[in-house]
This record gives sequence, C-alpha cells and structure tokens, in this order.
Amino acid sequence: MTNHLINRAKILLPADGTDMKKWAVVACDQFTSQPKYWEEVREIIGDEPSTLHLVLPEVHLESENVKDYIEAIHAKNKEYRKLLSRSVDGFVYLERLTQSGLRTGVLATVDLDRYDYKDGTTSAIRPTENTIIDRIPPRLDVRRGCEFEVPHIMMLIDDKAKKIVEPLADLKNDMTKLYDFDLMQGGGHIAGWAVENDAVINSIIDMVDNLMNEPTPAGCAPIAIAAGDGNHSLATAKAYWDEVKQTLTADEKLTHPARYALAEIVNIHCDALTMEPIHRVIFGATDEQAETALKTFFAEDKITEGSDGEHTFEFVTKEGCTSYSLANSKRPLSIYDIEDFIAYFGEKYPAITIDYIHGNDAVKEICKDDAVGFILPPFEKNDLLKGVYLAGALPKKTFSMGHADEKRYYLELREIV
Repeated sequence: MTNHLINRAKILLPADGTDMKKWAVVACDQFTSQPKYWEEVREIIGDEPSTLHLVLPEVHLESENVKDYIEAIHAKNKEYRKLLSRSVDGFVYLERLTQSGLRTGVLATVDLDRYDYKDGTTSAIRPTENTIIDRIPPRLDVRRGCEFEVPHIMMLIDDKAKKIVEPLADLKNDMTKLYDFDLMQGGGHIAGWAVENDAVINSIIDMVDNLMNEPTPAGCAPIAIAAGDGNHSLATAKAYWDEVKQTLTADEKLTHPARYALAEIVNIHCDALTMEPIHRVIFGATDEQAETALKTFFAEDKITEGSDGEHTFEFVTKEGCTSYSLANSKRPLSIYDIEDFIAYFGEKYPAITIDYIHGNDAVKEICKDDAVGFILPPFEKNDLLKGVYLAGALPKKTFSMGHADEKRYYLELREIV
C-alpha cells in the first residue's frame, strides 16, 4: 500500500447460507437508553451467527458484567474465523434503502496515519465532532483482543459533481452481488456489490486524493474525508494503531493491517443522506430543578418562550414540550448554548447523567418518566464542513446521519492482525 487516503482491502463476509438478517445489527451506540431494543435483537438472533456477538452495545457499558461481554467478544472473534469464507479484494459498493431514500456508499480502508482526532488538527482526515477521550478505553479493550474489525464508521466526502461514488451504480451489473436483504428492526434494505476492477479502484483512490486540491476557506487546511458516524470507533482504531506501530519496523509500518480502518465513504451531497440533530436527556433531576436553572442560566441571553428567534430548542418534561428562543447568543448553533447549560447544571447537581437521543418522539417517551430533555432544531448538512473549517470540530454528538434505524449496520469484517 502507498500513502493514499483510502485503499483497497480484503473485505470478509460470512459463508453462503448465513442468515444475513440475523448477521447484521445496528451500530452499538444506538438506542442506549432503550435496552428493550437490544433485548429484542438478542431474541431475534438467539444462538445464530451475528455481528451482535462481535460488538459491545453501549447500553452495556456501565454493566458490572462488561468484562464478561468483552471476553465473549474476543472468543467469538476467533470462533468466526472459519465462518468468514467469502472475501472481496477491493471495495464494496453499497445501496441502502431507508425512509430517507436510497443512500449509496463505498466501503474502503482509510489510512490512520492521515487521520487525527485531536483538537485543532489540520489532518486530511479529521472528525466533524469533538472526540471524548474517555470513550476510547472500553472500545480499545475490545479491539486489542480481536483478530477482525467490524465497522459502523461512515465517512463524508464533499463531491458536488457526484463523480466518485454515484457512477458505480451504472457498473453494478458487471460486479458480483454480495448480499441483498432486509435489515432487522426497521433498518430498511441493503445490497452490496464487489468492486474489484483495478482501473475503477485506482480511479476512485485518485479522485479521493484529489479532494485535497479543492478550494477551502482562506487559511484553512483542506479536509478530504470527514468522520460522520462512528467517530469514536475511528479514534479507537487510531489509538490501537499508535500502540501497534511502536512494535514494528519502518517497513512493517507501511503495510500492517492495523494502520487502516474499514469505513463506508458517503458523499455529503447524496440526496438520501440526512443530518438529524442529536438531542439531550438529563436523568437524576426534577422538572422544577431543571426549569429554574434554565431560566437562571440564560437570563442574560433573554430567553423567551416561542420559536421565533435565531437559536431555538424545545425543553421536554413529563408535562410536555415548551419551545424557547435565545435572543443574544454569540454561538453559531443552539447546541453550544445547550452544552454550556448542561455543564452548568452538572456543577449544581453532580449526580445527574446525560444521554444522547435520536428522534423527537424518543425524547418525549423517555421524559414521561424521571427525566428532562432538550430537542434541538434541524441541522443543515451543507453547512457541516464549512462549520468545521471555520470553528473546528463541533460539540460532541451534535448531529446524526439519519435516524437511529438508518445508521450503518455491522456487516463486513477485515483482519487487523
């Protein structure tokens, strides 16, 4: 391999005859406050082969049995080696049909030596949101004992001409179809084709590299690829590679599989790619405590009821929703103000916990019990990279690429040892 931003890979799939609907499960960082979802997934799968056995759903992160979960993942990782009998030498072209439309992507490896998640990075591959370092260690514990990675990472490219991913749709009849099935739990439909033609692969690699030559705001280093979903999984892969390469020779560092991470590359201009705000739910405080603190904290900003201001949000309690506007915010998005309030509220009530929720209805349902929430306004995807250029990475969990059930499902694997 050479110093390209993306590269071809040996991508692994389970043997023919595997029940793919049971094999593929949604990203581990979804439905974190809805354990019933994951209970239903386990009931659907039973003892059948599944990527569920290879990942740690975040709903279990605080479990006293988390070490047992990780040990079981490591054991299944080894057990599944014989099951992974199908492979692709190149890329996978993907078509995912969701409620938002047909989303297309290319599964490839990204070079972790061209990626950095630290604040202020100017790397060619970088995050769109702040990386929370404390979220890496449990993921790293999982990755250290695995022979294979199974990704839910989705990366964004800014390809207005739609010349990188979209043309593969016209070539798919000449490719080998790898899978074509309905995803469980309302995830829609997915199909994938093997991209193994050298000329096609090399053309895609070159076009992604050439994104480094696109115009940027004055003084800003170019972003060729931006992490959209799975930011912390990508950061974990980077942390693992930083460990591994300390043990390697210079030549070994050039080709070791841990240098790369498998990810789906999606054009930010894909019509079916939607950007959804990620909402906040606070546990461990009463409605009255939160509402009093809210009006105290935002007093100088002249918080008013209604949704006529530039920066708006909805405050959710068991009694329902109240819309608020902030009059004099100096921040470009409502999320900055809400994050500042949550930090202030956490100092007053250190026992509270925060969760990040997809979907307005999910927030309202959770807040029927002992919780309060903030529903944030819609997020414009065309402003995403502009915002990263001008202000750096956005606050953690600012946006989601689609609804929770539209997230990437674990499906393909790649060897990392």
